[in-house]
Amino acid sequence: MDIDKLRSELRIGFEGVSARFGQVQARFNALEARFDSMEKRLAGMDDRVGDEGRATRRHVDVVAEEFKQYREVLAMEEAAAQNSDRLSSSRR
Repeated sequence: MDIDKLRSELRIGFEGVSARFGQVQARFNALEARFDSMEKRLAGMDDRVGDEGRATRRHVDVVAEEFKQYREVLAMEEAAAQNSDRLSSSRR
């Protein structure tokens, strides 16, 4: 094999490798863009999950306060009922 033919084959081989490398690089760039997009979407989801968590916490706080007030009302009604029972038994 003469040197010119060898150079020609090597050049063709390197051009093939170079073309294949370009394809791999393009696919890598496409994947990188998709991952960047996913990362942004996940960040948005984190924000929404945080908002939902805060709203749920506020709701739980409101329900807890209402329950506390309900227990206070029940305690007052129970005390009033006991006082009524004592008054009616003391009048007998």
